Amino acid sequence: MKHIRYTIFLLIAGLALLTGQTPTQAQTVEVALLHWNDFHSFNEYKITSDGDTVGGYAYLAAYRDSLANSHPGRAFSLHAGDDFQGTPISTFTAGASQIQILNQVKPDAFVLGNHELDYGRDNLDSLIHVADFPMISGNIYDHRAHALFTNPTTILEGDGTKIGVIGVTAPDLYQLSLPANVEDLELLDPTKVVRNYAIDLEPNVDLTVVLSHMGLYQDSLLAASLGDESPVDIIIGGHSHTSLFEPKTVNNIPIVQAGDHGRFIGQSLATVDTATNSIQSLDYQLISIKRNRKPRADVLAMVDSLQSMAQKSLNKTIATLETAWDRNRPGESNVGDWQADVMREYANADIAFQNSGGIRKDLAAGPVKVKDIWEINPFGNHFVRFTVTGEQLQTILRHQIGDPKEFLQLSGLKYTWDKSEEKFTRALVGGEQIKDEKRYSIVTNNYVFSHFVSFFGIQPDAVTDVKHFPDLDRDVFLRAARNQGAIESVNHHRARIVK
Repeated sequence: MKHIRYTIFLLIAGLALLTGQTPTQAQTVEVALLHWNDFHSFNEYKITSDGDTVGGYAYLAAYRDSLANSHPGRAFSLHAGDDFQGTPISTFTAGASQIQILNQVKPDAFVLGNHELDYGRDNLDSLIHVADFPMISGNIYDHRAHALFTNPTTILEGDGTKIGVIGVTAPDLYQLSLPANVEDLELLDPTKVVRNYAIDLEPNVDLTVVLSHMGLYQDSLLAASLGDESPVDIIIGGHSHTSLFEPKTVNNIPIVQAGDHGRFIGQSLATVDTATNSIQSLDYQLISIKRNRKPRADVLAMVDSLQSMAQKSLNKTIATLETAWDRNRPGESNVGDWQADVMREYANADIAFQNSGGIRKDLAAGPVKVKDIWEINPFGNHFVRFTVTGEQLQTILRHQIGDPKEFLQLSGLKYTWDKSEEKFTRALVGGEQIKDEKRYSIVTNNYVFSHFVSFFGIQPDAVTDVKHFPDLDRDVFLRAARNQGAIESVNHHRARIVK
């Protein structure tokens, strides 16, 4: 509609010149869109590897307030999702800590991220009802209620302008969550959702914003699919943790995103033509959140109060790390090898697989505290053991090599794959070559098990002797760290691919 509206405006202006009448003058206002995403309950500031300090909700709130005060009546705060999960306080309170803090920070709109559902749909529903700010998503349909799970949009009113905000959540939510947490929820096509709500909002707003928790790639696909006539003016994104220092423009729609963990706040200063309901210019920047200004006192008090709830037990040192734990998302890592070894011993299994994405933090050499284990494994998964044949195991390994959902850290297993010959030159379990007819027990976590085909390439009903263990993964890792005392982790290079 933006291009059509612009053409009509030119035609009216031309007719006015012929008739001697003056066309309606453009009405422009500057709007400040202040946004952040993927905070993951990093409520306290962090010290970076170079000794700098970034983030923390009390500091982010102070920055946000200062920026908003520069644009009185025309500043809007937008959160692109995933405030839950990542530090112990979120897990202890099942996300309630984050709602308490956000009720003080008061974003004008918040789109549901996938991690908001980590503690279950019913828990999230109860928190939505105590939030003092709109928590929206237009593409999560609730089959129990026969309606959307929450409100799809919100209209924000400022001095002389109205902003329409449409929320969309990652369409692969089922792949990102435990099935029980998203039971009876269906993800609708985000393009159709955005297109329909944008058209509905258009007569009533001056600016249309998509607040997305889908990631930069999906946001780009969305912008490309909307068509030239879409009223959407800007996409403010999250989920992929992308620090966009310049907008990415697709189909004349700018896409912005502000990193993660409160390291940045995005400021999009939009000059809006209220006659054509479109952005005439956009001045965008990411502003680093540092401890160079006074934190907001009420938010700091809330953060300190929440952190003190578990501070004593979380700060207990349980072991010493002789070698730093360094993650490697696409390949094997020393922390992955350590965790897989612990899992295999705990479950008395031949083989262990741990998904790389479930390991959420590196750790420097030195003291290992309880909170470190919580932050490395924040999801509270439990373990599942099952049995496969050697033939099935080799199918699993070929799937891992050729079409992995993500790399699986491993224990009890060593293999070398010759890429040019497309065959194993070595495939050992317990030091012995895999035999097709032999049976092997495998332990993994329940997230991996619940997405069995994606991770393993075979059907779950093809395996036998399935056993679910009661202990949470982090409790198992905590016990192992205490028992070992001094931990020297090594990347054993158990999975090798050669040309």
